[in-house]
Amino acid sequence: HLRIILQLVQNPVQALRVADQAITHFAQFRNGRCHFLCWQRDRYGNQVTITRDAANLVTQIQNPAGKTLTFTYKTVSRGDTFFSVVASIADPLGRVWTYDYNVIRTARLASVTDPMGNVTTYTYGTAGPAPYAPTEGLLTITDPKGITWLKNQYDSSGRVIRQTLANGATYTYAYTLAGATITQTTVTDPRGYATIYRFSPVQYVSQIDAPGQTTINTYNPSTNQLLSVKDALNRITTYTYDANGNVASIQTPEANTTQFQYEPTYSRLTQITDAMTPANVTLFAYPSLTQTTITNPLGKVTTIAYNAAGQPLSVTDPLTHQTTFEYDSAGNLAATVDALGNRVERYYDAVSRLLALRDSLGRFTRFQYDPLNRVTTIQDPLSGFTRFAYDANGNLLSVTDAKNQTTAYTYDVMERLTARKDALNRQETYQYDRLGNLIQFKDRKNQTTTFVYDALNRRTGATYPDASVTFGYDAINRLTSVNDSVGGTITWVYDTVSGGHHPRVLETTPTGTMTVEFDEIGRRVKLSATGQSDTTYTYDAASQFKAVTKGAQTVMLNYDDAGRRTSLTYPNGVVSSYGYDNANQLLTIGHVKTPTTIEALTYTYDKSGNRITQLRQNAAALNLPTAMAAANIAYDAANELIRWNSPITNLTYDNNGNLATEAQGGVTTTYTWDARNRLTGISRTGLTASFIYDGLGRRNSKTINGTTTGFWYDGSDVYAELTGATPSATYIRGLSIDEPYIRKGASDEFYETDALGSSVTLTNAAGASQTTYTYDPFGSTTQVGTTSGNAFQYTGRENDGTGLYYYRARYYSSSPQRFISEDPIGFAGGDPNRYAYVGNSPLSWSDPSGLRVYISGHTAAAPVGQLFTPPSYHLSLVLIPDDPIPFQGQLGWEPKPGTGVGPYPSQTLGAQPDVFLMLRSMPNYSSDNLQSGQYSQIIPTPPGLTDTQFINNLVKASSCFLGVPYSFPDQNGYMGAGKYNSNSYVAGLIIAAGGTPPSLDMNGQWQAPGYSNPVPLSSFKKSCGRQ
Repeated sequence: HLRIILQLVQNPVQALRVADQAITHFAQFRNGRCHFLCWQRDRYGNQVTITRDAANLVTQIQNPAGKTLTFTYKTVSRGDTFFSVVASIADPLGRVWTYDYNVIRTARLASVTDPMGNVTTYTYGTAGPAPYAPTEGLLTITDPKGITWLKNQYDSSGRVIRQTLANGATYTYAYTLAGATITQTTVTDPRGYATIYRFSPVQYVSQIDAPGQTTINTYNPSTNQLLSVKDALNRITTYTYDANGNVASIQTPEANTTQFQYEPTYSRLTQITDAMTPANVTLFAYPSLTQTTITNPLGKVTTIAYNAAGQPLSVTDPLTHQTTFEYDSAGNLAATVDALGNRVERYYDAVSRLLALRDSLGRFTRFQYDPLNRVTTIQDPLSGFTRFAYDANGNLLSVTDAKNQTTAYTYDVMERLTARKDALNRQETYQYDRLGNLIQFKDRKNQTTTFVYDALNRRTGATYPDASVTFGYDAINRLTSVNDSVGGTITWVYDTVSGGHHPRVLETTPTGTMTVEFDEIGRRVKLSATGQSDTTYTYDAASQFKAVTKGAQTVMLNYDDAGRRTSLTYPNGVVSSYGYDNANQLLTIGHVKTPTTIEALTYTYDKSGNRITQLRQNAAALNLPTAMAAANIAYDAANELIRWNSPITNLTYDNNGNLATEAQGGVTTTYTWDARNRLTGISRTGLTASFIYDGLGRRNSKTINGTTTGFWYDGSDVYAELTGATPSATYIRGLSIDEPYIRKGASDEFYETDALGSSVTLTNAAGASQTTYTYDPFGSTTQVGTTSGNAFQYTGRENDGTGLYYYRARYYSSSPQRFISEDPIGFAGGDPNRYAYVGNSPLSWSDPSGLRVYISGHTAAAPVGQLFTPPSYHLSLVLIPDDPIPFQGQLGWEPKPGTGVGPYPSQTLGAQPDVFLMLRSMPNYSSDNLQSGQYSQIIPTPPGLTDTQFINNLVKASSCFLGVPYSFPDQNGYMGAGKYNSNSYVAGLIIAAGGTPPSLDMNGQWQAPGYSNPVPLSSFKKSCGRQ
């Protein structure tokens, strides 16, 4: 939808100029008729130059930073016909890719040799009947390991009718034609299930008929703009456009409409009006070509300044706190400077690979690569080396940690993980169906688990050695039931209320039904539970969480202009206040019931944002534990702690790495685990404990020395504690995980917490302190005052009174200061030691569940170097501990008040590469490294998968991406059907991993072009073997 001017600048040069003044120049070839691209320059002067030889063949492409790709050619022939073909391409490091060809009627690529000598080969058909291709189509692709992973067969018209993969799995394709036009294609997968794709007259997908699901798209016949999408439940989303083709409105199936307005010159977004009544309006202004201001519905202004390449130079919040960004001559992010002047620097090689990262304390993390850009070595600031090895296809073969302990991986011909062997040589194995669904898993204890799937590849059943689970879904893949033979049955119903405008979810467990209602823009507004008073939630115009009310009790929250929480007021009159420095680091917390200060906390930080002191007014100072001498502690090769001498303690583990026994002073504690590696029992003299979990992995009940407590959940948080089926205590909570405000038991208890969410004191209805907790840095807990049934103590997690804290995915022991089982997501947790607690940085971090996947976003430039209108994101996937704190400062996001994540400009993604795993971006996306992280959103784990399985699926799908042609959106962010970019890749990765791409909650301020066009599953090599 860009306005284009074809302008003859001078003969023989012609220029194509678009409305924003970007110019593309074409040079006239010698025959006087053909014109070839010679350079492209945006309105800021950034130029890509193409050099050609006398035959007009491209010999060099130079980017605005002066870096080049160099091309050489050779001549191949068929009889008297000669073809000039690319012989090699060299990059700025001198790495060379070479190409060979077969000539049938034309030159066809026969092989590609990469800089490491790995060869991929291609064969083609000759004219004749099937399986040959009348159009000399591609017949086979053989990878560098000698595996022929794709074989094509064609019909007489040259259309693919069968594709056979390396494991013999076959896809078939059948076509329906009207004349010469394909009107529908039927794709039958290796399991025999067919999906029909129907096409409009101009070949857009108009209908998809999958087993039990139909999706219908309608288009404007004049403009081919998408007008509506009807899903398998007949719910319709509609779109309207203005005269320039910009999206003017989006109406959800609940008839909630968001509206957009644009300025006339460049169609840049100027206003977003949400679906609320009255509506909330976000404004955008462009005082200059390199500046954008965003005014939220409360009138608070954030200013973003850009350089000529469209990269952020600074972000200034409504309180004038500014974070600045610096770039090297190649456009790589070279430095980030926060509002306190703390500086993080990055260094790159000639092809923009990150070589070193220097933090604000001057500590370096260094990276080495092989010729194919794969990280081979990471050197940490203590000169420890982690090494990675790969096979010829890029699959990770081994990870060797700084203690020279190696974990090894094996793959099948489909490049699906088939075995993982730990440093103690214990092995787990995986088997898959022909479509790549995991059907069998055998763990290191030789326990076998099997899985079954429906026609849509949704997991419908899992059989463990000690239990079974079944799953049900509706027509749009929402989970409707989970039946666990041990943990019981959970069901979900989805409907709408408030005239159909408010979505609602009803979850029923053996305890009762819990209903959550959402407003027009997706915010939680009401929670109803059987036998309980309703809980309601309110927000301000900027969607900041302002209050939660249950019965006569209301907890209120306030924020400053930068969206930071400044106070929390309890119904007992206690007010908690919060103070920050200019870099948004929490400096003070005060809990006051006027005139009494119940508790006051003060924090200091080093230049890298690590919290280094906490001062409590009403508690004695506690220091970090003294390091134990190496002679007094021992670990095995799998980092399992097997002995320490203070006092003498000996530990053993099962083959899955779970703590089995702990012997100390003549007393042995025995730990029992189920086949899903969940702790089910503890026994020692004076203690017997047992635990039961539901089908979602939530702990249903605990029994300690004969006393059973049941749990009723609101999502991941406990809503009520149960004695039998009767609530003995209920909770009023905030919207963030592990944020209890009030415990309503025999009497009301109000939580006052520290920076980590640890309970420091419980106050009563009169606002007086009655129970106080103190902790050492790793969570060893002391309680004084009135005895309380409160279990939510250190970092807001549950102290079971067994010596362990329950952290959902695992249990934590503060005495050895580590988890008692491995991180279920392995190295994706960011630490080669799978038992370590928050990287041994307990003052700064917490780990409420241990694993989570996020979508991250940074601002993206349009093809000509300016920002899209509306502002747009390049998305990536990040695997990171499930906690909002890592999004502050070092890791690149700030929490959205009340939810833990949100679209607030902050620092740079990637400042701590050892803390998280960022999946590689789609090939051909040229600006993936360390851009300004301004958006983050949790991706829910798909029904039927564990968090671990989902994360492993994402990692594997990323490594198996085959590729699709890259298409850049136009400046308005518009992409036609069948066109893909990096955002399409993110959505496709989620689907390939067994998930559903979530709607992006960007508060209407941004867009993600291409996200709604996920790359197809066929673009992931050999099905990728998802679990």
